[in-house]
Amino acid sequence: SVRGFHWHETDGEFESVSCIPAPDGTADEVYAIVKRTINNTATRYVEYLKNGLPLNIPGNLTKAQMLTYLIKNCWFLDCAKKYSFDEATDAITGLSHLEGKTVAILADGKVQANKTVVSGAITLDTAANIVLVGLPYETIIELMPRNIDLQNGTGQARSQRINQIVCRLYRSGNFKYSWDGTNWHDAEVKGDNDLTLKSGDLVLNWGASNTEVKLNSDDIVNATGARMIFKQDKPLPICFVAFFPQIEVSNG
Repeated sequence: SVRGFHWHETDGEFESVSCIPAPDGTADEVYAIVKRTINNTATRYVEYLKNGLPLNIPGNLTKAQMLTYLIKNCWFLDCAKKYSFDEATDAITGLSHLEGKTVAILADGKVQANKTVVSGAITLDTAANIVLVGLPYETIIELMPRNIDLQNGTGQARSQRINQIVCRLYRSGNFKYSWDGTNWHDAEVKGDNDLTLKSGDLVLNWGASNTEVKLNSDDIVNATGARMIFKQDKPLPICFVAFFPQIEVSNG
């Protein structure tokens, strides 16, 4: 008896949406009619939401092999298309539905530089066997303000400082964090050549995050102190299980 909703944006317009059973009957899938402008022409596509990480994982894999399989087959792009080649290639065609668009690329589990689709094709920086190409998007998460109880009253409307945050992750890639929503810092959970995903705790030193209270309607979220903002702008998964911030609060 739980219901929920979620806001989705795209490079175009959602004209119709419906939730229907998947062909194999194991789940429901969200389908939409999306109108996009391609080559200055309004074009409509039938699209559906894909699971970000594959659900059907081969059962004979070791833990390391499973994580490699997940990152090579993850799906975190919009209006995307997946390619599987027997031999590695750098020539990707069949992208006329994204003509003229800047696309993000995940090739064999590694993020490559964005490309612009010309004549329905792009050329990869490095040849790959499993390639996902689609429109990039940003996922931004800002935590709710903390109400910290103090001996002499509430911690609301007082200056706050975050020294560090322990982020508990589940199957996550690199991401960014910020305390003002403008300046972003890299949180690296894996090396560039490490085809794996992070599950466990990651300590982030929050640095110069002292936040003065700003009691105004334009920045109401900041009225209760220090902010914790996270962003994923790459075609990689990010899943936060919990946050454990170390916060200092002024006496007045």
